[in-house]
Amino acid sequence: MIIRLGYVAISKTLDNVTSSSTITYTNFSKNRDYEKLDEVIKSNFEDLEKILIYNIKNNIHFYRLTSKLIPLATHKDVDFEYILAEDRDLFTSFVRELRGMMNANGYTVSVALAPKTSADQQGLLYEGKDYAGLGEAADEVLLMAYEWGYTYGPAMAVAPLNKVRQVVEYALTEIPAEKINLGIPNYGYDWTLPFVRGESKAVTIGHVQAVQIAIEQGVAIRFDEVAQSPFFQYEREGKLHEVWFEDVRSMMAKYRLVKEYNLKGIGVWQIMRLFRAMWLLFADEFYIV
Repeated sequence: MIIRLGYVAISKTLDNVTSSSTITYTNFSKNRDYEKLDEVIKSNFEDLEKILIYNIKNNIHFYRLTSKLIPLATHKDVDFEYILAEDRDLFTSFVRELRGMMNANGYTVSVALAPKTSADQQGLLYEGKDYAGLGEAADEVLLMAYEWGYTYGPAMAVAPLNKVRQVVEYALTEIPAEKINLGIPNYGYDWTLPFVRGESKAVTIGHVQAVQIAIEQGVAIRFDEVAQSPFFQYEREGKLHEVWFEDVRSMMAKYRLVKEYNLKGIGVWQIMRLFRAMWLLFADEFYIV
């Protein structure tokens, strides 16, 4: 099993080089300055080229492009919003061509996939992602098997094992196991109850922070056997909160899933929140690169 670590857009060794320069939609909407937008995009691609050349020279792995490479790419007013169903094959072709270029320079290409459970799954996150085609086009894939519990949704496990298993089982019908990496979340959420659609917004927290909150509030951490995830509730300033996060038990359950289906390895989103227990478990279970 392999855990892959890397950076997305910036290296501190390269001064004033970033492929994540952007323009806010608020500023863009004031004067529709397409010339400035083109300038930022051009700068991002030029800096991306510098990063790739630097990585190749120094044998540094580069695992994904920043989502800010093209500013406003997720805003519908400039005709970029996820990958539309009609662009599915074009996206697959892009990944195939990118793989050819990167492989020629000693790199492999991994593509991140939204967590589908069927080929015809509806929704903007899913319709443009052809599991079979992308599994063939890329060297490997990362199943983003998290965000069932998310910022604007109701309180629930971020990566419930029963749901994760469904995604893995579908992926295996389209993609060879040796190409599949399972995405694991390194974060949790704190919801204020009751949940109100369109109004509620959960706060992202780390696993250590979650435990600290439980200790400070004097509440017991419970464990959902179906989701294989820890959670608890507490009150603050007269409001009820519900917290879901990951611990060694929930992570081990996902590691066992990787081994059960002989997957290539795992990927972690993201590593900026310190959770020492996760790294200790990694060292026991996987080969880290």
